[in-house]
Amino acid sequence: MQITKIKLNIAVFIILYLFSSCNIDNKYRWRNRAVKHYQEFIPYDLLRPVDKTSLEEDLLEVSGLVHIGNHEIACIEDERGHIYILDDQTGEVKKEMKFHKHGDYEGITRVGDAYYVVKSNGHLYKWENEKLDDFQTDLSNKNNVEGLCYNPVRDELLMVCKEEGGIDKDLDDIKAVYSFDYHENKLNNKPRILIPE
Repeated sequence: MQITKIKLNIAVFIILYLFSSCNIDNKYRWRNRAVKHYQEFIPYDLLRPVDKTSLEEDLLEVSGLVHIGNHEIACIEDERGHIYILDDQTGEVKKEMKFHKHGDYEGITRVGDAYYVVKSNGHLYKWENEKLDDFQTDLSNKNNVEGLCYNPVRDELLMVCKEEGGIDKDLDDIKAVYSFDYHENKLNNKPRILIPE
């Protein structure tokens, strides 16, 4: 059961990445293809939501979220260096934590009591007990990091690139997912997953 849930989380992570990585002309072609491919792993229909929740104006552009239990979701807004804790039923903001200044924040996940937030340039932040640590990875603006999740199977963070897949060399027409060892605070420069365009 636990492995199925992990596969589901990673499949949803990759699908959301595919949705966000497309230009407007290719959006629906990619979306439909991705949904058809992964639908068997997902217990709900991504193309037909059964419920919608309106969020307050400060959360106009939520760029990352993670379910943290107790009917709560942690999310970030694209430009503010804040972590918002929301009620997963109503969307009400239950708590707001400022961890850093404005930036281009693209993903959030949680491991234990620590929240990890990534910027599009590959810069990673760890917010735990009101203390901020940050790490510059070898990813950059050319990679355009778009998402972040925790992979419990390998006990690592996964960072997905929207643009250039390579770090040291070009990977034309390939998207990449990189792993980050949060114990050693080090990015593995060999991609964990390669996704052809």
